[in-house]
Amino acid sequence: MKKCLVLFALLLLAAGLTANPVIARLIARAWFNDANEFLVVFGEETQMYAPLPQLSFSTTAGTYFFPDGYTMPVYFPCQINLSQVIPGFTIQREDDFFRLNLDAYSEILNCGPEVDLVNDMHALSPGQRAVQTRVASVAGWQYNVWAKDLIQPSADLYEPSVGYTLDLHVQTTNGAPAPDVPIYLSFVAGLPTNYTTIATNAQGDWQLEASAVRTRLQINDPLTNNPVLEEIIFPEPGESIQLNATVSGVAVSDPSLPECPEQLRISPSVLNSTTGNTVSLRYGQQNLPSGAAELRLYDLRGRIVARTGWNDSGEVNWTLPRLANGIYFLALEQTGHVLARGRITVIK
Repeated sequence: MKKCLVLFALLLLAAGLTANPVIARLIARAWFNDANEFLVVFGEETQMYAPLPQLSFSTTAGTYFFPDGYTMPVYFPCQINLSQVIPGFTIQREDDFFRLNLDAYSEILNCGPEVDLVNDMHALSPGQRAVQTRVASVAGWQYNVWAKDLIQPSADLYEPSVGYTLDLHVQTTNGAPAPDVPIYLSFVAGLPTNYTTIATNAQGDWQLEASAVRTRLQINDPLTNNPVLEEIIFPEPGESIQLNATVSGVAVSDPSLPECPEQLRISPSVLNSTTGNTVSLRYGQQNLPSGAAELRLYDLRGRIVARTGWNDSGEVNWTLPRLANGIYFLALEQTGHVLARGRITVIK
């Protein structure tokens, strides 16, 4: 099971977040016992960053404090039954939030039935717990990422013991597999759709194995750039989920250009706000074309968007004009013949 490293890499990549080592995770785990009492495990960082007497806790019923005279734990991590320790502490299992407060700092867990970007997970069932598996920050905002797990031993305090599997299949309207379709993925509320390195394989498939965290996913039609799949998933531990999407086409080739055996080597083939507008193109044949050759850039309607000359070195760095999102075709042409071709995708 790809757990810690895969989830963290996707969190950074798809959501554009950067982990901040000075942001503590005070709550490691939280759950209800058979008596419907609420228990919390505080991690080692609690005694370093936030002594327990300074903390307060909020739910929909109000804000609570440790009572005067309560004997605080000496060693961490430690487990505390808040329902027993704090008089009157009340939290609902089905639809409520639990927030740890320390001055301007807070950690919050939202559980409820609604499928939205406020809830971190659906209600905890008997035998389940919430694990604060990641913490990150972006633009000054803090994101606490919670995973639903089973109550069973785990080697890592912040690492769930059971994850989930997501299988995605994308096909065209005629039922053919749709390869190289970008997949936008996030484990937090934000979902930037200007950058991703995740795409379907040659069979139109993609699989994710990760902790059971709230997952936001979007697929856009490669030809129109309109969303064809928008999902917010609240996975259960051990669950396998299958999603399917249909796109109008993948624009593997431009029918307005004649077929040719050679492909231009293009780097990068996907242009976004990170890569810029410059592409490197190489013609694979050892015998370079003699005479004037030209590179042409076509849009999906077959219109020439830009053109530039070709040199004898067999490689050209071409700074393209500002392009709208979509798919474009490149052709190396000489005296009416197409020597090589390729395509690029613009996602900005």
